[in-house]
Amino acid sequence: MATVLRKRLLPAVGLGTLLMFLHHLGVIAGLLTPPPGFTPLGYLRNLDIPQYLTWIALARDSMLVANYNAPWLTEPALFQPLMVLIARLPLSLPIAYYGVHMLFYWVAAFCLLAAADTFCFSRRQKILALVVLLCEVPLKMLGWAVGKLVAPLLAAAFSYGLVEFSYDSADGLFRGGASNSVTLTFGTATMIGGFVLLTKYLESGAGKYLIGLLAVCTVSAIVHPYEIFVLAPGSVVALLLYRHWRAASAVVAAAALGMAPHFYLLLRSPWLLDNAESIHGTVNPLLWAPSTYGIPMLALAGLMALRFQMKAMSDQVLQIWLLTT
Repeated sequence: MATVLRKRLLPAVGLGTLLMFLHHLGVIAGLLTPPPGFTPLGYLRNLDIPQYLTWIALARDSMLVANYNAPWLTEPALFQPLMVLIARLPLSLPIAYYGVHMLFYWVAAFCLLAAADTFCFSRRQKILALVVLLCEVPLKMLGWAVGKLVAPLLAAAFSYGLVEFSYDSADGLFRGGASNSVTLTFGTATMIGGFVLLTKYLESGAGKYLIGLLAVCTVSAIVHPYEIFVLAPGSVVALLLYRHWRAASAVVAAAALGMAPHFYLLLRSPWLLDNAESIHGTVNPLLWAPSTYGIPMLALAGLMALRFQMKAMSDQVLQIWLLTT
């Protein structure tokens, strides 16, 4: 136990705490030295946080939330268990929200360190992985940096790269100073943790890792029903590749179980169904991903194409993860 604490848990707490404070430097600065005539909000200002705070306030009295953005009365139909949990904690709102968020930072950092141990075979590989992680910046941001040095108009033309880096591609752990939220950090933790558990199960066959993967799939789907659409298909493909038929079926069942409350409410609530049908994707993911994650993403895709037949099982899981995403 002491070895685990030293190797993963304590470094995860330190890394998670550092990253959370870095992503909230603007909030901290506003609390310490607000401009004259202004009162600090205490939270990041983006499209998500005000909505989450509203849900938390409403979740103190109801498990389901109505749509207070609509210009007409709607029945309570939206289910967000994470906001219900934060609302029901016997703490003030800021302490409850940031306390849960900090906990997820620790969990996500723990999963990241576990992933480094799982997918990297040497200290050198871990260092290279960290370098790649730190070098992933949008291609437009590189144009913005060059423009800042040589031509202001060029910098303005590529300035959206700053938005792609801090907002569009936020993950609640290493990226996302302007769009950081408790749901993003939770989602990143479940995604990384799920694929680590998948790899551990395929390598060892131990049932405890499969049970952990099933639990992650269920909780991920019910709390933040987005990552499951990569985690479940990626896991099923890998499990079928190695003929784990029952395990693959169990993953499908776990994902369906987690999604069931959302689908049930979706089918019984007109406004929730209308809201879902009004959302249409406008981004081409095949172009968006390499543009947003830059040269390292392009290099990884190229290297994978050069050596498509991976020998190590963990490498194959990473390959499936990338292709599924």
